[in-house]
Parts: sequence; C-alpha cells; structure tokens
Amino acid sequence: MTAFLTELTDADPQIEDVEDWWGGETVVAHRYSWEGASFVVFENSTWAPTAITAPSIGGVPVSTRDGIAVGSSREQVEALDPLEVWDEDGDGAFDQLGLETRVVPDTRSLSLDPPMKVGDGRAS
Repeated sequence: MTAFLTELTDADPQIEDVEDWWGGETVVAHRYSWEGASFVVFENSTWAPTAITAPSIGGVPVSTRDGIAVGSSREQVEALDPLEVWDEDGDGAFDQLGLETRVVPDTRSLSLDPPMKVGDGRAS
C-alpha cells in the first residue's frame, strides 16, 4: 500500500507516531499520510484502518462502485440503503454508514455486526 500510494501521488508519506488513547504516551501505531489518503499500521497487528479524504488521489478518481466519493451528499448515500454502523456522538443519526458490504466465509465483519452506539464496549 505504501509503495502504491507513493507512486500514485509522486510523494513520500508523512509518518507520525500514534500514541495510546489512555495517556500512557506509548506508541501503538504509525500513521502514513499522503494528500487525499492515509492509513494507520498498529504494532503487532494486521489491522490498518484506511481513510480516503479526497475525491481523487494523484489525479485518479476514487469512489465506490455506486459512485459515492468524498463530497457525495448524505442523501446520495442514504438512497443506497446503507448499513448503520456507528452513532459516534449519540445524537441518533449514524455518523458511520456502510456501503457495498459482502460476506466472506469464516470471517467476522465489523460492518455487518449489529450497529455500535456510544457507550458500547465495542466502540471504544
């Protein structure tokens, strides 16, 4: 992923340490960032959350198969009947929605499990 995004953007990533969330000042991950994209690599894990923050990266459009991209309206997303993933601020409107999910045998899906809400132990 690093080599791909570096080649696509023609830029080296900015690399930042990510410290634990409990104030222990222990580095638990590293964030690799380019204009329009980033991912976090956790120590001793294969989990690497990825964020796309622009409608294109290195001049290449980035969207779902249904055409949803950064800048699409909530109405456009809701028209596709998304999964309600997480209500981060507890206001009753889900802040994270899932699109184009697929079942993969013998795996546990974070997006296909029941929705997470504030105070849910899985959301921390």
